[in-house]
Amino acid sequence: MLEMRLMAGSSSSPEISIRAPSLCVSGGAVHIETHSRSNITYSNGNWAYRGQSYRMLVVTGSLYLIFGIAREPTIVSHPIDHFHFIGPIISTNGVAIAKFSEHQNTWHGLLRPMWWVSMRIVTSDFLDGGSESTFGAYAEPPRKPSRFQTRPLLPVRRIGLPTRQHSEDQQASTRVGP
Repeated sequence: MLEMRLMAGSSSSPEISIRAPSLCVSGGAVHIETHSRSNITYSNGNWAYRGQSYRMLVVTGSLYLIFGIAREPTIVSHPIDHFHFIGPIISTNGVAIAKFSEHQNTWHGLLRPMWWVSMRIVTSDFLDGGSESTFGAYAEPPRKPSRFQTRPLLPVRRIGLPTRQHSEDQQASTRVGP
């Protein structure tokens, strides 16, 4: 299970804490995959949940970022300890990776030239095919190529998101002069 904490200010005490098996981020909405199917939405610099506005959404656990559809993911990240949604910026393990554009309803990569509409944040149980409460329970088995398909199905690619130390090392190596 992952844990989400909604915070109104920069204090470390959460206003609301929610546990869920996984999240689906689609545009400016974070869908909480529980029996109640609640949503957290982004608007004008804040995240709203049940009529209240929050400045920050923090997601922690043994997490993976997945792109593509549930039964055939195209990109799966390496393990991530925490995600921070601070205003329109999402960061992983302390490094900003994307910014949300309300006008286009898309996420724009800050480290890589990527634009995307949706992504999933899941726990390691999901990747292992674990519990019935994960998306695995809804997913169909992988499809076989149809006779009309001209290209093979895309293989799953793992990407490594940089850590804070990696980002600092990269900045230090590009400095010029004393």
